[in-house]
Amino acid sequence: MAKRYFETDEGQQTIASLLHGDDLASTSEYLMSILFDRAKREQLFNKFLEHDQDLSYDWFNMYYSAEMTRISKKKKSY
Repeated sequence: MAKRYFETDEGQQTIASLLHGDDLASTSEYLMSILFDRAKREQLFNKFLEHDQDLSYDWFNMYYSAEMTRISKKKKSY
């Protein structure tokens, strides 16, 4: 089975770019800043849809898992 877009390396880079960050802290901060602004939230979602319209899988799972693994290894907390 072929990888879906957000499961590819390019897709993972797209997620980081769209979420304005290179780590979980900055991406989480960005998401919190738009959470209650409907227009900004929908604009972000539409940008994601430009890359993949398959809503049958969790686009963020690999991104967050990889970031958590990277953080754990860096802080030796695994």
